Amino acid sequence: MRTIALLCAAVVLLAGSAAADDKEAISAAKAAVDKGVKFVAKNQHKDGSYGIKPCVGITGLCVRAMAESYRKYREEDGPFIGKGMEYILANAQKDGGIYNKDQGVENYRTCVAITALAALENEKYKPVIEKAKKFITGIQCSEDTGYDKEKNKAAYGGTGYGGDMRPDIVNTAFAAEAMKAAGLSKDDPFWKRTLVFLRRVQHNTEGEGNDLEWASDAPEAAGGFIYTPKESKAGMIKLADGREVPKPYGSVTYSGVLSLIHADLKKDDPRLKGAVKWMRANFSVDENPGMKFQGLYYYFAVMAKCLYTVGDRYVVTPDGKKHDWPVELSAKIAELQREDGSWINEAERWWEGDPTLVTSYSLTALNYCLKALKELK
Repeated sequence: MRTIALLCAAVVLLAGSAAADDKEAISAAKAAVDKGVKFVAKNQHKDGSYGIKPCVGITGLCVRAMAESYRKYREEDGPFIGKGMEYILANAQKDGGIYNKDQGVENYRTCVAITALAALENEKYKPVIEKAKKFITGIQCSEDTGYDKEKNKAAYGGTGYGGDMRPDIVNTAFAAEAMKAAGLSKDDPFWKRTLVFLRRVQHNTEGEGNDLEWASDAPEAAGGFIYTPKESKAGMIKLADGREVPKPYGSVTYSGVLSLIHADLKKDDPRLKGAVKWMRANFSVDENPGMKFQGLYYYFAVMAKCLYTVGDRYVVTPDGKKHDWPVELSAKIAELQREDGSWINEAERWWEGDPTLVTSYSLTALNYCLKALKELK
């Protein structure tokens, strides 16, 4: 009986310790968020936009990050939200897209705008979201957009920056996230097409896997995603058998997993199981696996969104170590915050030299860490 009592006491102590750790992590993350929101708000341009090179994309990311940081931040609570929304809506185009006419990348900017509008949970934005939803589904590579299966088989189901025939995983992931936020029916053909494209940017040949010649189930690559069906931004990886194949990397693999979940893929599907296994084998809060520090803050944001959506509080790596990911990730992000409340990436690729953009990514990551700390056990 004494042994059982001691064990029960130990469990209570461990539970109390975990609760204390969560409380400390939540407090630190909230403090970092508060400083970050203040930085973003102070760096708004007169027309309501954000960014060193102002555009709908960065403005949408900032508006969404602030709206999700505290529920009190709505369009009526100040110009940092209200004027930002005015800028976004002023760039709603006749074709339904929401983008700067002279800057291109219509898919990315429209998708970010949709998620910003959806984050504000205001009925008055529904008509704009509906038009934007039709715009995004209408530019997916499919039979309806002049897709030529013989010449461009691997493009099917993907989405590119401007709806062209060169889709990539990041734009496809933005589209999937936006359509999820916009409430697109699970029966819409958009999702089945998306799954076809996703299988052709993943190293997986099991089940309904990748049918392209470079796909491999070798341990060095299995389950990971690459940027397009032909290219990895991480370069090539040499397998044990001597073959070279596109190297998977962190940010796009998390994007791929999140998109598979949005498309309602079942948890026991080999594509999802393989990707989760890759994520566990390559878990890191110190770098974007395969890319070092390039795209680090986008990686933080999509990693937090993905792991929260997967619904597991812990990531167990192959060495048996159990990582409390929201604690580790939020602590790392807070450590990297600058005195003025901002974040910046010295590896400036993909606009991560812009502190406003990088701060919005960091806020998004912290917000999902906070949700995980409060909801996942």
